[in-house]
Amino acid sequence: MAGHSGRRLRPWLVAQVQSGHFPGLVWDDADHTAIRIPWQHAGKGGARGGACIALCQAWAEFKGRLRPGVHPDPASCKTRLRCALNKSSELQEVPERSRLEGPRPYKVYQLLTLPQKPGRQPLKHGGWQPQKEAGLSPTEGSNGDAQPYSTTVSTTSPNEVSAKEPNGDTEDASEAPPPDPLRLAIVVDSTEPLPPTQGESCLGLRLWLGGELSWQGWLPPGDYLLGPPAPPGATPRPGMLPRLLLLPAPETLPSKAAGPGASGDPPAVGELLAGLRPGLLVASARRGLFLRRRPGKLGVHCRAPHASPTAEGGPLQDGELVQAFDAQRFREEVGRYRAGLGPRPEHWVTLAVGQELGPHDGPHNRTLVLQLEQAFAQELLNSTPAALGHPCHLLMQA
Repeated sequence: MAGHSGRRLRPWLVAQVQSGHFPGLVWDDADHTAIRIPWQHAGKGGARGGACIALCQAWAEFKGRLRPGVHPDPASCKTRLRCALNKSSELQEVPERSRLEGPRPYKVYQLLTLPQKPGRQPLKHGGWQPQKEAGLSPTEGSNGDAQPYSTTVSTTSPNEVSAKEPNGDTEDASEAPPPDPLRLAIVVDSTEPLPPTQGESCLGLRLWLGGELSWQGWLPPGDYLLGPPAPPGATPRPGMLPRLLLLPAPETLPSKAAGPGASGDPPAVGELLAGLRPGLLVASARRGLFLRRRPGKLGVHCRAPHASPTAEGGPLQDGELVQAFDAQRFREEVGRYRAGLGPRPEHWVTLAVGQELGPHDGPHNRTLVLQLEQAFAQELLNSTPAALGHPCHLLMQA
């Protein structure tokens, strides 16, 4: 299992926060710069069960330290996660913001700021009205005429700035810096400039490759066609929709796999990208997020808050229009959560290319994953006190 030791804690932990599978594992601030980790003491649930030990066991499984069918040792699993947190160069405990007493104790860990490359701007997680980026406008030619619109949108790529940093949670250090990992990006290809990136229905995109966040950005509301560029020698299909091109082109990528698969060796990234042709239609509107899969070689598996049962982790059917996220229904779910009448609602739409997507699968254990959100959703959740939405809180007050 030594091959699993290089998987880093920070992207895995962020993926677990986004999954919502562990109660109490949430962002500690609106800007998503710190994570609140449930942390029960031994004798108070920490060594018997609950979200704390479930998270510790999940980390042990992810690192390959807990084999399937073997009864876990809760204390050892908790110690392993504690050591990984303390050794990580990308996380730092904030004791003054932690709460280790009371019915739901937790620790707070800050995501350490990594240096940004020139020309990059971070995705504004907390706000429902992202800033308009300078790149979202037509480029000017030497004669002042507008040129065809083709640019990257607002992005931040953690891999680019952290690839040569030591991994704090690995067990075997190496003097030689690791090779630069393969990175994917999304480029907007449109004959017209896009409108300003603002409003509740702005489309947030995150692109995960081999368990690492490879690209993220915001787009204005509207309809888009997502997929790789046309193969060499092929004539691109005409259309009125802006295209979201996944780059680099599949034909330029090596055949070596890039991340964990469902079983055995993971599929090659180039194969997955090529399987997305002729594309996936993505629409973000006031009503929510909509998807339509064009017939392609590989399946696109979808787990979404409000999709039909056949799309809850299952493949999108070719040509079928799916409302993956219902904005009004989400607001109603948040209201019930605030009143303590329901669980914390999910707002992420998760898509896995060419691999099945089970209830506990996500960016951390699938090769190529795309996540979508609407800008207002996270802001609405952040403004909702978690304690008020917890049924146990209401029982304690009764």
